[in-house]
Order: sequence, then structure tokens, then C-alpha cells
Amino acid sequence: TIAGYAGTGKTTIVENMINYAQTKGLNVKVLAPTNAAARVLERKFKAAGLNVEAMTIHKAIYGQPNKFGKFSLRGESLNGLVIIDEFSMVGKKMYKDLLIAGKEAQEKAGFVYIGDPFQLKPVKQEEVGLLERPTTLLTEVKRTDRESEILKLATAMRYLREMIIL
Repeated sequence: TIAGYAGTGKTTIVENMINYAQTKGLNVKVLAPTNAAARVLERKFKAAGLNVEAMTIHKAIYGQPNKFGKFSLRGESLNGLVIIDEFSMVGKKMYKDLLIAGKEAQEKAGFVYIGDPFQLKPVKQEEVGLLERPTTLLTEVKRTDRESEILKLATAMRYLREMIIL
């Protein structure tokens, strides 16, 4: 689990992971909770010279809805390295389904969960909480001017939130 604030290098780390995994012959899937997030990732990866498809979690593990509009789990549909971005938006039910669909992936390469613990939480589901206890926490913002008023405000809000929760 890699957690980090906006601009701390999460996407750059993912690009390097994809490149390495592909040089080792691993199948790589990049998943995101929303189509918009998947398209943004795909554009970034293409600009970095990577050939990897990003898709929604629903498309990867549920497929198309049945004639009643209900989704059902495809079974074991994930293998290789599975990277899930914007993980803060993934609820417990979807997480459980990811683990079922990715049993083979867990045995061969595994899951990498990426996200910002200060971002949106899952809608109508209990949050998983992995980003609150990440393996790696990126805190130094690289993409924004350190003197930016927005960065200062966002940082102050994160520290305030942490103090309130503790």
C-alpha cells in the first residue's frame, strides 16, 4: 500500500513499477474506481511510453450487468500485477470482491494499492482503511511550488485532520 498526497510522486512510482513488471514478463492491470480516473492514468502512461490499459474496477471484476441491471463477480479474472489507484474510494464489499477475483494475482505478483488518505471516501460503503496504515507514506510534495498558498492550506488541513482523529 502506497499512500501519498497530491504531487508526491505516486504516479511516477506506478510508472516505474509497470515498466519493471513488463520487463519481467508480468501481466499488468491498472484499475481505478471511476472511468475518469482510469482515462487520466491511461493518458499519463501513454505519455510515459508505457503500453498498459487502465480500466475501472467494475469492468475488470464484474463485466457487464445482466438483463436486470445487476452485476455479478466474474470469478478469478485478475492475474499478474494489479495496481489499484484512488483506493480511498474503494469500499469493503468491492475490496472483498477484488480479493476473490485476484486470487491468482496474489499468488503470482500481487496487488498494489495507491491513493491519498485525504481524498474521497467510498460512497455508501464502509472504507477499507488500508491507506490509513500504508506500507509507504509519501509526504514531500514534488509537483507544486513549496511556497504555494494552496499547498500550505492543504498541508495545514491534513495536519488538523490528523490531530482531530488522534
